[in-house]
Amino acid sequence: MYYHYHHLLQEQITEHFDGKPVNDPRLENLLSSVNEFYERSIADRQNLELLKSAYCHLEQFAGVVAHDLRAPVRSMASLALWIAEEIEGDVSDSVKDKIQMLQDKAAQLEKLIEGIMTYSKAGSSTEEKDYVSLRALLQNCIELLSATETINLNLEGDFPDIYTARVPLQQVFLNLISNTMRHAGSGTTLRIRCGYEYNGLVFAFLDNGKGIDPTDQPKIFNICGKGQGQNGVGLSITKRLIEQNGGRIDLQSESGKGTCFSFDWPCEILTQGKKAS
Repeated sequence: MYYHYHHLLQEQITEHFDGKPVNDPRLENLLSSVNEFYERSIADRQNLELLKSAYCHLEQFAGVVAHDLRAPVRSMASLALWIAEEIEGDVSDSVKDKIQMLQDKAAQLEKLIEGIMTYSKAGSSTEEKDYVSLRALLQNCIELLSATETINLNLEGDFPDIYTARVPLQQVFLNLISNTMRHAGSGTTLRIRCGYEYNGLVFAFLDNGKGIDPTDQPKIFNICGKGQGQNGVGLSITKRLIEQNGGRIDLQSESGKGTCFSFDWPCEILTQGKKAS
């Protein structure tokens, strides 16, 4: 392709100079640079189209999955309600509390599914921003996953109120906590840290579990890599959500010595007087 375009440009320039051949080496270098830039532009445009198509399919997939999950979640909520009505007054307070917990979890799942569907339609984590209490959001994720029944959890550092897209950040928290629950082992301690950086916040999810083998770490964020749950969005989607918000996620792990997922989240730190929920 290089020689083809080089030949055409050479002819046009020659004609422009009344048929006099142009043999200036500087012009040769210029023509070479123009041709290389043209070829890179075509390749970049093709890659961009492929990425747009992949993101489009991914957003559609998230919407379809969320839609399909809605029916069984609603059925679970209805079943819990029917059981509560059937056994009213005939069971202990402990059983009633567990049924109420089941109803609450179903309601939380319904809200989460609604959020995922809204996010998939929006197609961008920069939309639908809101005032968010980080501590309340994390506590909600922990309760939704019943995480404290499997692992020990500690929140360390300041968790300020921020202005950001709530749904993708919530999904990141859910994915990282559930990933620890699935792979680090029962009784593992997960420490969630939050700190400040120049354009927002930085988070670290540190556990003292069995760690990740070095041979598996390069593919940890791939769709088929280790760390992907059979039910859930997975670490590959976590990476995408963070990058879509302008951040970056990193992994540090050593077999038998635990794992640390750290990521930055560009956002606006709320000033005094603004209230998050």
